[in-house]
Amino acid sequence: GLGTDESWNFSSIWAPGDTGYYPANYSTTSVIFAIPDDLTIQYGLTDSATTTGSVFGGPDHYVFGKSSDTLDTSGIFETLSFTSGLVGTTTFKVDTSNLSSTNGLAFRVVDRTGGAEITAAPLTITATSGESVYGDAFDLTDFTTGELYFSDSVDSVVLASDGSAASAVVRGSPYEINVSDASGTGLSNYLIEYVAGELTVIPAPLTITANDQVKFMGSEFVFNGKEFTTSGLAFSRDEVNSVSLTSEGADASALSADNPFAIVASDAEGVGLENYTITYLDGKFLLLNPGNLNPNNLPRPGADALPRLGEFIGI
Repeated sequence: GLGTDESWNFSSIWAPGDTGYYPANYSTTSVIFAIPDDLTIQYGLTDSATTTGSVFGGPDHYVFGKSSDTLDTSGIFETLSFTSGLVGTTTFKVDTSNLSSTNGLAFRVVDRTGGAEITAAPLTITATSGESVYGDAFDLTDFTTGELYFSDSVDSVVLASDGSAASAVVRGSPYEINVSDASGTGLSNYLIEYVAGELTVIPAPLTITANDQVKFMGSEFVFNGKEFTTSGLAFSRDEVNSVSLTSEGADASALSADNPFAIVASDAEGVGLENYTITYLDGKFLLLNPGNLNPNNLPRPGADALPRLGEFIGI
């Protein structure tokens, strides 16, 4: 062990005893005594840690060396060996490899154990932002981590967002994606900061198609706003109650020679439609000239009546 008796002057006369060695006099033994300063270091940085300290003995004390001899001792405190690399209080040793002076004289290094406080490393875990279509549930799985040391890992976290449900509406966007409760390896050595992501719910596609219509030329057709079909409503709670429908063919002055006329749909009204991007598709308006038609040859009513009627009148 190292002597503690005040009669031992380790700063100018004696180097303490070490494993396999008795205390040695600086003047007659090529030996130095290194005392490292205690240090505080972040977890994960111990492999590259250095410290400062005090060195006693050396060429200035050794009487058998040349007066011009010098010894570089800076390397002693540049390689540290820690008892533990985990967060908390620990000890470390300096490099005790023999040092060679400028004149080639080997000096043995005796050291004193240093003390260290290893502090938690900062770690940021961020929920990955995403985008979801209204009506679709969003699977919250992705996150990113800051720097991890050694073989430490974040294996899982808890992610939660009101926007992840299929029923989440567009007007609430963006929704926070909260992240918490990381689990993994070595995480007790970190001070974790959780950063929320954002989940944007974008409108779903909705198609509104004007229904095809037929009338006799010379009559006026009045739309009631219900002559349409929809495709893409995500929930039964969402409704298209009416749309604006216009067509030049609806006017009594429209001529069958100008067939077919477009039926243009627009300005849908209903429930939940702010959650959709609406595409309107035109319908087709056909006018029949009574003077050119034989009632016995008209297509019978049915699902294919309109296209058959179009063929009949040459459209």
